[in-house]
Amino acid sequence: MSGAFRMLTNEQLMRVDLHRREIHYKKGETLCKQGSFMSNMMFVKDGLVKLYMENNDHPTIISLEGDGHFIGLPLIFGEGHPVYHYTATAVTETDICQVNIELFKEFISENHGFAQQIIRMLSEEVIKGHKQMFGLTQKQIRGRFAELVLHLKENIYKSSKMKMTISRKDMAELISTSQESISRLIKEFNDEKITEINGNHLHILDLERLQYISRVG
Repeated sequence: MSGAFRMLTNEQLMRVDLHRREIHYKKGETLCKQGSFMSNMMFVKDGLVKLYMENNDHPTIISLEGDGHFIGLPLIFGEGHPVYHYTATAVTETDICQVNIELFKEFISENHGFAQQIIRMLSEEVIKGHKQMFGLTQKQIRGRFAELVLHLKENIYKSSKMKMTISRKDMAELISTSQESISRLIKEFNDEKITEINGNHLHILDLERLQYISRVG
């Protein structure tokens, strides 16, 4: 359960139970479509979701989100009816909890602790976006790749030993490079004993050096 939900009173939790819906998505299924109206807040209970902007035949991945993430959180505070500005698809088998937006807004108005948690999560999203933009514009390819591996460790798989569920194509799009460059970087990091990547298994061998490469770009 999200830290925000833990701030709700028993009465508010009962209201959530009355107005929520849990949906299981298979790998590759669409959770929401760019340009569609948003009537529910979606919470990722379990799984991995890819968010991307659709641009003709060249979609651009903007993030990968795992357990505990609210999809569309910044959108509920705009004027008029919120519209998804990206498409979200399940990268793995994914369980989503949907909560009506109006009920979600009521909790923000009624519950100070809940509102604080939502503000904190919004702040983290803004900071993450700034870091991502800085990395793409200021870091060399090795720095961007190291930053991606650290993001997978800290925010997605939460382990130094990972069985990756994202493709090399997705990895390439996340750091604005080619699949060929990803293959080359994997070989370089393996040869330098920074990581051990074999198939879809990734093991970080030298965390300190990986952090250094990410930091200096």
